[in-house]
Amino acid sequence: MHRSALMKTAGFFIYGGQDEDGNAKDDLHLFQFNTDLNREKINIRDGEYKTGSIVKIDMIGKKVVTYGKKPTPRYKHSAEVFKNYFIVHGGRNDQ
Repeated sequence: MHRSALMKTAGFFIYGGQDEDGNAKDDLHLFQFNTDLNREKINIRDGEYKTGSIVKIDMIGKKVVTYGKKPTPRYKHSAEVFKNYFIVHGGRNDQ
């Protein structure tokens, strides 16, 4: 089940893939991290996180509503975020 995953600041996008029956999908999801830090344990000068500096990490996922023409459903593709665009290249849809 190949999907494209891209980091964009504190999260990543997942586009496409296959469902349980092997059909190509065209869903776009955004997953973002919500991190609680213990700032007393972070060495800002060295950019180092000490044990106990990360108190909690939550991941929030949501389906993204898109506008305009979207790519055909696909898997085994690559993708990139450029400015305000999500660009999908290649892949398969077996149609």
